[in-house]
Formats: sequence, structure tokens, C-alpha cells
Amino acid sequence: MESQNIFVGLCIDKFNPFRSFAAPYFCWPMILTAYNLPLMMCMRSEFIFLYMVIPSLNNPSRTIDVCLQPLIEELNQL
Repeated sequence: MESQNIFVGLCIDKFNPFRSFAAPYFCWPMILTAYNLPLMMCMRSEFIFLYMVIPSLNNPSRTIDVCLQPLIEELNQL
């Protein structure tokens, strides 16, 4: 099997699902985009994937590696 390079972009942002800033609860969607597609396909909605949604009270930046571990293992198997 020939090894290939996969270039992906990962974006994370927060939103409040209750639309109230008084509730300290946020959701953090992680969006994955493949960058080694042709330019016309790279930013189309069919090729932008919602990887996971992290419900959290705080910023998950300290524990983001735990959330990304299944993705890293799957990409290593390719």
C-alpha cells in the first residue's frame, strides 16, 4: 500500500445552545476540512465534516488532545 499525505484543517469554535449569556453552558463544534482536494472542492459543504461536538462549561483547550486521539489513531492507520 502506498502511503499518502493527508492535509487537514481543524477548526473549533463555541456557541451557546440556549441563546442566553446567563447560562454558562457552551458547545464546541470541531470541524475538519481536507486540504489536499482540488481548490474547487476544498471549501464545499460536502467536504467539510463535523468531527465532534464537545459540551463544556469551560474552554476545552487543555483536554483537546483526549478528544483528538481517535482521529489521530484513524489517520495513522491510513
